[in-house]
Amino acid sequence: MYTNLIHGQLLFLCHTQQHTKLTSIPTTLLPYCHYRNRMDNFQYPNLTIIDEDMHTLPNIKAMQRFLIAKMPANRDRFITIHDIQKAAQEQYDTELNIHEISAVGSDFIFYAYPHSVTKNMLHTGFLQVFELRAQLKPWYPEYGCIKIPAWTQPPPSYEPEYSNIVHTMPKPLRRLQINIKGLPAHLCTDNTVIALLKNRCIINSIQFDITDYTYSVCAHAHTITMIPDMAHLGLRKTEHNRTMLHIWPIYMDPMDLTDEDDLIIQKEEERQRPIGEV
Repeated sequence: MYTNLIHGQLLFLCHTQQHTKLTSIPTTLLPYCHYRNRMDNFQYPNLTIIDEDMHTLPNIKAMQRFLIAKMPANRDRFITIHDIQKAAQEQYDTELNIHEISAVGSDFIFYAYPHSVTKNMLHTGFLQVFELRAQLKPWYPEYGCIKIPAWTQPPPSYEPEYSNIVHTMPKPLRRLQINIKGLPAHLCTDNTVIALLKNRCIINSIQFDITDYTYSVCAHAHTITMIPDMAHLGLRKTEHNRTMLHIWPIYMDPMDLTDEDDLIIQKEEERQRPIGEV
């Protein structure tokens, strides 16, 4: 899947160059340009497409205060939010609020204040964390996404919400905990989580951890296989009179927490339920 994502990004870049009639194409991209012609119908698996809602723009406005600390890709040392806080104190003589530092994948985002500190950080361009040098840049909404034309990803066929068809499933419900990683910061809302899971399970509760922008969802489904290990989230936007999708990979870690007592109770309730009642 990682290879497919890389191909999708490179191929789109080639397509953009051709579309705008730029003739200078790096030779390293030439194989992908040829491959792109056969990949127009490539479908990102488990893709959920959403539109901006009432929360998106306020979230973007709030996140524009933040910086990204992009860590080196190949590193052996484990870095924490406390390490980021200490590095900022030593290098820039500023105290970052520990609650405004978050791990996002292998990188970090944080809010630095006052504005003079942010300006100084961006002018210097890096944060020294132990022997590692993290590149600093302003946070932006497209951070971490792949951008493709929406027409390449036709919407999936209609799927009813799981809660509306649960009574047709023969197996007893299983109690699941689903940990979700990879949601972009400005789309971290309960509505996004519901959109990702509503056709796969019955959602009971949603908890958000701002330290690493992850969600923990308690849910019920008839089988843990309803929850994929990897999905994709596509945000539909109009740019230059074209409908585009900003796509992020989403990682899910479902765990089956069902015990035998749960199954016995469900079977007994099913046995006592009047015939014809759902």
